[in-house]
Amino acid sequence: MLARFSSLLAELVPGDGRAFRVGGDEVALLLADAGEQEARDLIGRVRAALEGNTDPLLRSLTASFGIATNSAGRSADELLPVADEAMYTAKRTGTGIEVAA
Repeated sequence: MLARFSSLLAELVPGDGRAFRVGGDEVALLLADAGEQEARDLIGRVRAALEGNTDPLLRSLTASFGIATNSAGRSADELLPVADEAMYTAKRTGTGIEVAA
């Protein structure tokens, strides 16, 4: 399933973006020069692709997303735990997407 999801991300993540597996079933996306709206737009495309996919493995896949923007000039190493906590909040609340404050 991770290989299929990775292929999907390779199709959808813009050329200057990168996807990284950070553990288990967690994937981080680094989107250069993207703000919150661009991240939300990409998440919308990923969710639509998952919902519309005919592959039975991907059709049963659910995903939660945490967004952390670099508005404060933080490094990727500083942003990852912020986005991770937002993702866990999205899982707990059932919203699917959470934006870090």
